[in-house]
Amino acid sequence: AADVEARQLLAPAPAASNSSSLAGVRLSLSGLDTECKETARAICGELGIHLESGVTAQTTHVISGLVDVEQRIVKRTHKFIQAVLLGKWILTIDWLRACLAQRCKADESPFEVRGDASQSVRHGPSRGRRMAAQGRKLLAGYKIALTSTYTLPMDILEDLARAAGAAVVTKEDAAASGYHHLAKNLVAIVERPLVHDSQEPVPSGGHSRDGPVLVEFKWILDSASACQVMPTHPYSPSTPQAEAASA
Repeated sequence: AADVEARQLLAPAPAASNSSSLAGVRLSLSGLDTECKETARAICGELGIHLESGVTAQTTHVISGLVDVEQRIVKRTHKFIQAVLLGKWILTIDWLRACLAQRCKADESPFEVRGDASQSVRHGPSRGRRMAAQGRKLLAGYKIALTSTYTLPMDILEDLARAAGAAVVTKEDAAASGYHHLAKNLVAIVERPLVHDSQEPVPSGGHSRDGPVLVEFKWILDSASACQVMPTHPYSPSTPQAEAASA
């Protein structure tokens, strides 16, 4: 089916091809099913678009697989969150189809995704682009200590935290702040700035009211996905966990 669609999309091609505006496009694919992935690769091959395996500072666009077509909601992936934090265009595959039809780079705005299916906060991708254009980082001024999780490799979590601008501190730094044994799935926010993008106030001095804050690691993922520092209280671990973590 993917081959049929690709042939239909790619033929007949207009006699005059102007794909020069696509020369600088460096594109990555995220969360696409097999059919859409094959179609995307075929279009990229036809238009000379450079495909990348990951999302880096040089990436310009990410094509994400939709889980809600009407609302333009996608599956959360490492690439999706990385693209939000780096301020990249995150688009549906229809953007590639529009590029093929026009034989040049189509306007991205109508195809920008609104968010991922793992949370309800929308428009993280557009916020990420604005923040990147302003030279700002979501978690600039934050110092956090990480632990291993049951579902996410430690290196990926650390990669995302650093991409968001956070300083990842050592276990010794966390211990000095009162957390000697962090349980799995938890993050210690050792320090945060006085002014930040969260909906909750930060007391004078730039630190949390009662010292470092302990949250579940999903706080980092949701904040990054929304490109908005989420309030910490919904991510507070249960009391037994918190006591065990800070014992």
